[in-house]
Amino acid sequence: MDVLEKVFRENFLKDAANNKPMGNFLRDSKLWDELDAWKERHNKLEESVKVLKEEKKFADEQIISLEKEKKIADKRIISLEKNIKKAEEQIISLENGVRKFKDLEKNKNNEIYKMLKKVGYIERLEVKWNYKYRTVRARIHLTKEMVEVFQKGGNIALTKNERIGCKV
Repeated sequence: MDVLEKVFRENFLKDAANNKPMGNFLRDSKLWDELDAWKERHNKLEESVKVLKEEKKFADEQIISLEKEKKIADKRIISLEKNIKKAEEQIISLENGVRKFKDLEKNKNNEIYKMLKKVGYIERLEVKWNYKYRTVRARIHLTKEMVEVFQKGGNIALTKNERIGCKV
């Protein structure tokens, strides 16, 4: 029921009960002004309701899109965590491979190390493997015997047969 209709009926019934003519009601400008004020207020409220409904609809759409983005982000996080686990496993396997390789090299270099150890204390040992030959770089602290041979101008030769040849 419209506000105007409601006001009209109430006033019509009051006037009819008091045996007043209806013309007084129609001529009363205060009532018409009040009616216009109520209509204006009603229209403003309807507009604000429309605006609020549109804002709610927009907010709901944003919530839905953010939930979708969150699901996508969660899937991406899970995927990245799996990739990290795979990478960690690969790193561990590579480290194990490097250890095995170093162990093999140590075993190959052990022969050279044992031969050089007879000459003195080995501070650093570096061996390059070529096709036929090995290049050895070493920092050695010579024993007293070897220092004497070296100071006299002698050469120190090492062979595979565990012999040490010293020429002066």
